[in-house]
Amino acid sequence: MKRFVAGAEGMLEATGFEIVGRDHRISVVEWPDDEIAWRAISSVGPAVPALEHVGADVLRPSVLEAIDHCRDEHGVYRFLNRQEFVVAEKPGV
Repeated sequence: MKRFVAGAEGMLEATGFEIVGRDHRISVVEWPDDEIAWRAISSVGPAVPALEHVGADVLRPSVLEAIDHCRDEHGVYRFLNRQEFVVAEKPGV
């Protein structure tokens, strides 16, 4: 992620912005069970080509297997996401 922030900082500075801060935040996404996890994942745009190519009957078990390591002993899927960000301002504006 640091590579992205460095890239973002470079682009901002190249267009006249000054970096005034950088930080990160952690967000948590939780899905209570397989059904909700599958519905959430299969409803987003990037899932469409895979669903059209192989169908839900093939894709669903593969997706659930791939995210199984994020499931706790109660069956809840939990994802911790770290987002890096920079704050910049344009001098004189």
